[in-house]
Amino acid sequence: AKKKKQAEADRTRKRDERRQEQQRLEKQKQRELAEKKRLREEVRELKEKERQRELAEKKRLREEARELKEKERQRELTEKKRLREEARELKEKERQRELTEKKRLREEARELKEKERQRALEESAREAERVRQQRLEKLRETQKALDTLDQANKVSEEKFQEESDKRNSDTLAAQALVKDKLDKYINAIVEEVYGAWSWGGTKDGSRVYYELVLSDSGEVVGIKLIQSSGNSAYDQSVEKAIRKASPLMEEDLPDALFFQRTFGLGVNIKFEF
Repeated sequence: AKKKKQAEADRTRKRDERRQEQQRLEKQKQRELAEKKRLREEVRELKEKERQRELAEKKRLREEARELKEKERQRELTEKKRLREEARELKEKERQRELTEKKRLREEARELKEKERQRALEESAREAERVRQQRLEKLRETQKALDTLDQANKVSEEKFQEESDKRNSDTLAAQALVKDKLDKYINAIVEEVYGAWSWGGTKDGSRVYYELVLSDSGEVVGIKLIQSSGNSAYDQSVEKAIRKASPLMEEDLPDALFFQRTFGLGVNIKFEF
């Protein structure tokens, strides 16, 4: 019984020791966790301080760069101002020099003129008369030349007027030919559209104007209503007939140059059925 009791006491002591060891290990673990947490906090604080220091350094460097840039800008402005002042002063000096030079030249010219005048006054009466006679002769020659020129100008003006009248006459004739040619093709188009026109209403002489643009092959590539007949149904029936009749003038297309200057740009056509 004594041994049994002793064994029980040993087991109880060992359990207590294990429990105490576990508690010690748990406390040690808590201390280690707390130390790790403290170290992480220190590292985080150090990183944050480093980040703040870097930000402050970057800000300082930006401020220094801005100040340097501003100083450089002020220096450039000052230099530009100085250069402008120097240029202005040089320009003013050059102006003054030119004025002085002009004044000197005027004085020289005046002196030369005065000397020439004195020399002319000293010429003999004979020389003066000779010069006068020469001038009179030149005047007569000049007048004769002017008379001849006036006659030539008169003839030239008459000739120019005749040529201008001829050109105007030729232009009017050419315009008349172009109009006749255009009317011929317009009438052909109206006939073709009339042949494709379908209208169930009364034919009361309604009149609608469309501007047509055609391709080189006579295809209608553009239709623009210029003036309505007042009857939208009639307007639409004519437009439908235009599209149905396309291509137009297929059997007798105008020459390329005439076509480009007329139907290629757009021609206003009256459709009155």
